[in-house]
Amino acid sequence: MTLQQLEYIIALQEYGNFTRAADACGVTQPTISTMIQRLEAELGVAIFDRTRQPVVATDVGENIIAQAKVVLGEASKMDALVQEQYATLQGELNIAFLPTIAPFLLPKLLPSWKKAFNGLTINIKELKTQVAYDKLLRRELDVAVVASEPESDALRSRVLYYEEFLGYIPPSNKLYKEPLLHSGEISVDELWLLSEGHCFRTQLENFCKLKEESHAAISYAEGSLMGFMHMVEEGEGITFIPSLAKAYLSEEQLKMVRSFTIPRPIRAIQLVWHKDYVRHTLLNKLEETIKRAVPKEMLTIAPGQKLAK
Repeated sequence: MTLQQLEYIIALQEYGNFTRAADACGVTQPTISTMIQRLEAELGVAIFDRTRQPVVATDVGENIIAQAKVVLGEASKMDALVQEQYATLQGELNIAFLPTIAPFLLPKLLPSWKKAFNGLTINIKELKTQVAYDKLLRRELDVAVVASEPESDALRSRVLYYEEFLGYIPPSNKLYKEPLLHSGEISVDELWLLSEGHCFRTQLENFCKLKEESHAAISYAEGSLMGFMHMVEEGEGITFIPSLAKAYLSEEQLKMVRSFTIPRPIRAIQLVWHKDYVRHTLLNKLEETIKRAVPKEMLTIAPGQKLAK
């Protein structure tokens, strides 16, 4: 049994097809097929049901693949320990950002990352909070940048910065005339909100007490923040945006931005990692570069701001 064989069975489970799994692993289809067959022969069980398309793991195969992920995760620690011992920023980093963070933070961050992490391969994904936490627990991610503190004892976190929620209101809406946004004046029927599972939505629902069901004639499931902004710019409804989004708005768009009345809602942007992740030098450098990428006033909670939970 080899680590390579374990990588192959994980890839086949993910892709459900020998050819695509082989491509992902950088080998030929006969190679991955032969190596998996040898592993099955060694263990004396069928890991995959090849009669189904896509190929799926058997019941015992599911357990074997779960353990393979643990073994590979532990094996990867050896390289990480060496990197940490010599405080080098080499190797690979798998990092996730929330879809409500990535579009506004990454453009400011990537130029500094190219300099700070010259020898590091960085793989970036956009994931919802719970998906990111699940992947961290399964050791499929190294770190995640999210907007809520993890509940699992297996995860660790530190606050990077605090970001204010803002209203985005078209001139055709009655709230446009108001200099500040009062949460009690917001009608859920005219509000574009991200789908369930986004902490951006949950935090605003709780803060603004928006629990009643919408009776709007048009609903937009699984929409994106950018899509909602375009809707508002065409005069359709209102939405909320994170304060970093202001940096990308034109003068006309900025006229549609409204701060909340005191207390103004904010979210704590956090760096999260598994407790067994050993590359603390890299974690510290990530924290440093992210904090440098945002305005200094976002590093602390300002008077009049309140965490939305």
